[in-house]
Parts: sequence; structure tokens; C-alpha cells
Amino acid sequence: MTYQTKSKIFVRDDGEAGLQVFSPYTGLFYNIPAEDRTEVLEWLDGHRTTVSQCYLDSIGLLWKTTFAKVAEQSLIHVPTSTNISIDRLLVINWLITGKCTHKCPYCYAQDMRELDSCIKTEADVDRMVSIVLSYSPLAVVISGGEPLLHPFFRSIIEKLHGKTGIIVDTNGILLTEEHIQFLKENDVVVRISVDSLIEKNDRITRQTCERKRQPDNLSAVLKAVELCIRKELTLVIHTVVTAANKNDLLSMGEKLYCVGVHVWKLMQLVDIKTNEAKRLTVSYQSSEHFSRLIKRSVNAMWQDRMRVIIQENNPRSLNATVLVSPDGRFLTQAVSGNKKIPLDPSYPNMPREEEIRKRLDLWEHRKRYMGE
Repeated sequence: MTYQTKSKIFVRDDGEAGLQVFSPYTGLFYNIPAEDRTEVLEWLDGHRTTVSQCYLDSIGLLWKTTFAKVAEQSLIHVPTSTNISIDRLLVINWLITGKCTHKCPYCYAQDMRELDSCIKTEADVDRMVSIVLSYSPLAVVISGGEPLLHPFFRSIIEKLHGKTGIIVDTNGILLTEEHIQFLKENDVVVRISVDSLIEKNDRITRQTCERKRQPDNLSAVLKAVELCIRKELTLVIHTVVTAANKNDLLSMGEKLYCVGVHVWKLMQLVDIKTNEAKRLTVSYQSSEHFSRLIKRSVNAMWQDRMRVIIQENNPRSLNATVLVSPDGRFLTQAVSGNKKIPLDPSYPNMPREEEIRKRLDLWEHRKRYMGE
């Protein structure tokens, strides 16, 4: 069972697979080998004041220590042996609405736009939260569409608070100071999507649903980013690497570092079968090249303040994500293409765990979030 420790960090004991950890201070996931679980749990619950240095430098980041103090060390997730079985979900991505202010050409949720939300009353919120929590996820990602558009957005957050880690994915356009205060009070990590800091390049991938693009979209998002930093809300900048922004990444990383962003996640564009998305796709080899450039900058300049996560979507990888669609179905998505697959065709709204294990590569699922 997932629970929140005294330190506000979420943990789940998976037996021989070790202790799974999610930090709301960074939005990062860790795995603790089984032999160290007692030491780490006692530390997170305030029953001991010291812990092995590797855990202080990883789980303790932005809670007990700063990036600068561990700048010379490798800021990696604690590794674990592959000789163990993985049989539990780590993260559930809950798309609470298909409605959005944008129509990004690479969006993996394009086929969710017309779906009606299954949440129309507070009773519906209680029911869906109960179902999602029944799988004891270490964290739930509240996504869409644009989740801030859902009328029960706050209620969903409040009912998840304290029971699992919470991450909210947003394009930042609608994010206000009032939202930020609410999210901070509920220990939420916010991931804002920013693909480029250059207006003309941002315009290529960040297309609004309105026929005429609002000229201040990018500036509005950047104001939201600055406000999150100023209010000390845990923030992750999420960037999809495309042909439109691949040459901007180093300068973008430098600017994010300078304004105080602590975590920057870059993701290779998933192979979505639309003509517009194909034009934006970067080859796997080209993506690896830019990954190396970014990693070099991390080691040389940024590691004292910013953690960079590079998620390389290997086209040979198997299904690794769990999606809950706006209408309440549990799905997974192939790495290549936009096809969604029911996790349990017989019980799509409450899949059996044995059926989930048949259709989901749980090792790939784990690697996706822990970066092992």
C-alpha cells in the first residue's frame, strides 16, 4: 500500500522488488533495494537523523540537500537488480478530460478529444478515485487534454491528496496564482509543457484550437513558469524533441537553468501516424546525438542546480504506460503509433491485475519512470 511518510515523500514496499519512492520535492522516482528499506523508511518517517550518503544525495534532493552539494556526484536513481519480478503498477496516467486549449500535432491523446468525461458529480469523483487508488499507484498523473478545464479538477486533487503522489500535466496557459497556491497546499508536482522559447518554433507545435493564434501564448506560459518558481511549487518542464526545436535545446536548457528550473524532462517524439507529426519526428539516431549534447552540458554546467531527464522512446520497446481515458477505460499505448489497447477487454473500467500483466511490460513501465 502506498503511503505518505512524515517527510511528505511517498513510499510503497514491494517486497523483494524493494521500496518504491516518489518525491514531491523533485517529481522523481527511486527504487531502494530491499536490504536498505528499514534504514530509509526510518529516515523518511523521522525516526533517524542520518542515512547512507547515496540516499541523502538522491531522495534527499531539495528536501535535505541541494543540487550544489551533490554537483560532483552522479544524480541517478538508486539501481536495483533485474533478477526480481515486477508485478505492480508504478504510475497511472489519468486523462480526466479530452478537452484542450491546444491541438498539438504530436499529441498522443488526439483520439480522446471527443470523449465525454465519466465524472459529472461528486459521487463520480469518489468512484473513480477509489478505482484508481485500488491499484496502489506510487503516483497518479492528472492529464488530458488540459486538466484545468475539468469542473471537478480541484475535487479530484483533494481526494487523491495524501494517498498517492500527484503530478499535474498542463500547457500552463490557464495556470493562475490561485491554482498554484492550491496545488502547493496539496503537495502536487506540476509539469508544464514547453517545447521552445523561440516564438516561431513554439508556434509549430503549440497550435491553439482557435483559428487565430493568440500572440502572447508563449509569454503567458513563461509567466506561469516564473510564478511557479517564485511560489516554490515543485515544477518540471516537459519538452518533446522535434525537428522544430532540436537546434534550440542547448540555449533553452541554459535559460531554464538561469531562471531556476530544477527538473527538465526531454522526450523523444512518439511515432504518431499523421502527416504533420511525421514531419516533426526526429530519427532515433538524431535524438541520441542531441541527448549526448545535453548530457555534456549537464555535466559541464548545469548539474549544480538542474536535473535533466532524457526519455528515449526506443521503437523496439513494448507497451509501458497505463492510461485512464476520460470515459473511465484503462488503456495502454504502444510506443510506436497512436493505438490504444484495452488492458482488460472484458473489464475495461476496472481491469484485473493478471490481465494488466499480460498486456503491459512492467519492466519497461518501471524504467520509463525510474530511468534505470
